[in-house]
Amino acid sequence: MDNNPNEPWNMKRYESTNRESAIAFVNNLMLRCEDAAQKYREAAAMASDDSIVEYLESLAKYRQSLYEALYGWMDALPPTPMPVSKRVRSYLTEHWEELREALIQSRESQVADITDAAERSLDKYYREAVAQKGIPKDIHEFLNEQHQHVMEVLRKVERMETVPMLKNNGFNTP
Repeated sequence: MDNNPNEPWNMKRYESTNRESAIAFVNNLMLRCEDAAQKYREAAAMASDDSIVEYLESLAKYRQSLYEALYGWMDALPPTPMPVSKRVRSYLTEHWEELREALIQSRESQVADITDAAERSLDKYYREAVAQKGIPKDIHEFLNEQHQHVMEVLRKVERMETVPMLKNNGFNTP
């Protein structure tokens, strides 16, 4: 792959030239969101500060709403023979012990740092998804709409505010 200086900074890692590649991308994002929603719920159950519990629960609901919208697409799309990673995990799973320790020790700033990094990681995956070439227009528009919401939520996460769920889980599903 040539590095063209005129390409966007978030240029694709590989060519996505067909619907099957797009389906794999949607599936991987879906699995990341589902995994993160579960970890945020577990973290909220461990937290002792009410404001932290509310914040983590809002993140769990937000990620669950992303998951449900992505699941709607996956459910409506035809099965694909392309292998998709069942091992896709969220940033939270990879850094679970750090988050767990921060919650046990009531270190709010470390909790904030970890949740910020988790949402930045999701933003990165959405940026990669919308930068892919060859993704069918309907799926690209759907991912772009979700990415706009992800970026809005990221601004709230930076201030450790409760975050909104995705307003319209359906967007333009098939």
